[in-house]
Amino acid sequence: MDNKDLEQDQAVVVRSVAPAGYRRGGRAWRPGEQVVARSALSPAQWQQVANDPYLLVAGLEEATGDSDAGGGVEPDPLGERLTLAQALAALDPADPAHFTVNGLPQLDALARLTGHKVTAAERDAAWQAHKAGEAE
Repeated sequence: MDNKDLEQDQAVVVRSVAPAGYRRGGRAWRPGEQVVARSALSPAQWQQVANDPYLLVAGLEEATGDSDAGGGVEPDPLGERLTLAQALAALDPADPAHFTVNGLPQLDALARLTGHKVTAAERDAAWQAHKAGEAE
């Protein structure tokens, strides 16, 4: 499929922050940005891709029919990345996609906002500092 066909088919930009060979939605994703025709995957496959914390998706609303295909995290997935502290402040405490049942930020939500995998140890240390800052 050439670029002209992609324009007619409406393209979706996917950035993989996973290692080479990562698979989701019936295909392998190489690290970095990829332009994919919407017709290349079914709406169910696009939903899998959009909900994966290692795949950041832009331009997908019409492909899935879901305006919240990105897991409820507001910033443009391919726009400016947030620091971990900024990402913690951007989460919605009322959204179960953002917090665990134990009240800790979800790692996948943080990965979407920061553009990279966040470990539990990193999250816990940053969360403790964030909560201490709120108490001041």
